[in-house]
Amino acid sequence: MEEKILAQGKKSNSSIKALSIICTIELGFMVAILICALVFKLPVLLVPAGLFLLLGFILFLIYLASKKVSIIVTENKVCGTYGLMIPTYFELPMDSINSIETYVKGFAIRTSSRVISFGDIDNAAEITKAISDLIANRRTASTINLSTTQSNADELKKYKDLLDQGIITQEEFDAKKKQLLGL
Repeated sequence: MEEKILAQGKKSNSSIKALSIICTIELGFMVAILICALVFKLPVLLVPAGLFLLLGFILFLIYLASKKVSIIVTENKVCGTYGLMIPTYFELPMDSINSIETYVKGFAIRTSSRVISFGDIDNAAEITKAISDLIANRRTASTINLSTTQSNADELKKYKDLLDQGIITQEEFDAKKKQLLGL
């Protein structure tokens, strides 16, 4: 059975466009410095040109990696890709997620073993709300189960006391015990 997708996001197009523009400007500076170095025969300008080339290469790799960031939230898990250079696939069952922290333009998912951060996601607010709601629902459900179990245990203890006092019979106690334990 296919899971229902509650929220889905990817790296914001505006941040990818901005990174693309920065790469283009940086490449323009590098070319201008190289032309000046060659035309005016200034080998000292080759060092800044080389640094701009290195910076451009790094920015280009970040640009490529940014396009591959994605996240999908279903009722049972959160999965997607993150990371620079080589995108890493992750899949987190909802039971393993302890909390979600929100930032100005992103969020971080915290488990007992790691934290996965996402910045500048298109619909970060929708994703964080979906995950927060699932965490809250899980906590509410476990609280209800715990209180029901405690209520049944308390009730069973009362009937055991009544049995020990001779107020009810063993058959009545056994019947009530089966009812409370769902046997």
